[in-house]
Amino acid sequence: TKQERAIQLRLVSNLPYESIGRIEILYNGTWGTICGYSFNSDDARVICRQLGYSDFYRYYTASENGTGPIWLDNVNCNGKESSIIACNHNGWGTHNCDHGEYIGVTCRDASNPCLSSPCLYGTCFPRRGSEFQCKCSPGYSGNLCQNRNYCQQNLCYYRGNCSYVNGFPACRCSPDYYGTRCADTIEGQLHLSGGTNNPSGLLQIYHNGIWGTIGHHSFDSKDALVACRQLGFAFAKSHTYGNYDFMVVWLAGLYCNGDESSLAACPKSPWGISNQYDRDVRLSCYN
Repeated sequence: TKQERAIQLRLVSNLPYESIGRIEILYNGTWGTICGYSFNSDDARVICRQLGYSDFYRYYTASENGTGPIWLDNVNCNGKESSIIACNHNGWGTHNCDHGEYIGVTCRDASNPCLSSPCLYGTCFPRRGSEFQCKCSPGYSGNLCQNRNYCQQNLCYYRGNCSYVNGFPACRCSPDYYGTRCADTIEGQLHLSGGTNNPSGLLQIYHNGIWGTIGHHSFDSKDALVACRQLGFAFAKSHTYGNYDFMVVWLAGLYCNGDESSLAACPKSPWGISNQYDRDVRLSCYN
């Protein structure tokens, strides 16, 4: 009908693909959304055909924020309609739906399935006929590369372990670290990083919310022993020096007697005061 031809649809997302996104429909000069209740494959097929595609790959709940009214709810197509408004629904603006429960769809083109960019976070490779295969970018999986695998993206810092709890990624932190990504710690906490063999590496200390290094000036075997014990080891094997200009030198002029429980408890220069020629301490510990 004339009214069916006048109805406009569009797909909206933050991805650079026209064939993927939240379904929006223009009614009375205002763009609005479609509620996901009862939405099924027949409805998705009609939507994609109306947009000029041959079929759909999937439909999903589009949780991203939309604008405007929720125009349609309880859409019920048989899959053969030429327009979404030829399908049964509650009526314009009549819904029992919250914002964030919109429906989205991924459409496809049978002539070349990769033209519609079906692989959300990956590369599409055409196969026989309308078939294709997605090669996912690192950290993503699924037949359309739609699932983000947070635990494969170094989500947790400082040797924290990533696992899924009720379907959501969560970090189980090492001792003395906390926070959603194990990035936070307590004042004066030490950390070894950049070593080729544990337990060795650049000696870092946490102060005023920032990780910094230890200056080599006056650093000796007693300071190394206190640092290794604070890190949970029994002995200091060796200490060397290097230049790492990307971090602030927090401590220099340390004069530990070897019995202190932490480097911060040793006699030292004030925090952040160091010689411009100070090099950073690298430390190796053992039990």
